[in-house]
Amino acid sequence: MCKEKAKGEYIFTTTDPLGRMVALKQTTWNMHVIDGDHYRPEFIGQEETIKGIIEDPKFIVKDPIENRERYYDIVHLTSNNKIKPVMVVVDHSTDIGDVCTIFSISRMRETGERGIIYVRPKRK
Repeated sequence: MCKEKAKGEYIFTTTDPLGRMVALKQTTWNMHVIDGDHYRPEFIGQEETIKGIIEDPKFIVKDPIENRERYYDIVHLTSNNKIKPVMVVVDHSTDIGDVCTIFSISRMRETGERGIIYVRPKRK
């Protein structure tokens, strides 16, 4: 379970492609994404981009931590005008998935060894 599982205001709730509800709390956003113990200014103002990754990721892969999954996609971060791979980590230990953290990554290192849960279907 994410450290911020306690009460908190939600920035958004949405549904992933497997039909599961996922939420991003204000405290997680402030303390683990744009400020607090992690300062990632490229995500300031990118809440809808993150929501879009959860709703329509390229991949969902098991995380090394039990009940957590990594949602991956390549997105345009308008705050710095860069196209980057982004990983959103979601804890699914309760009825509503809880976004734990978000990373802009320089390269994909996943091998699928932990288990690929979902791959976005090709569009026609």
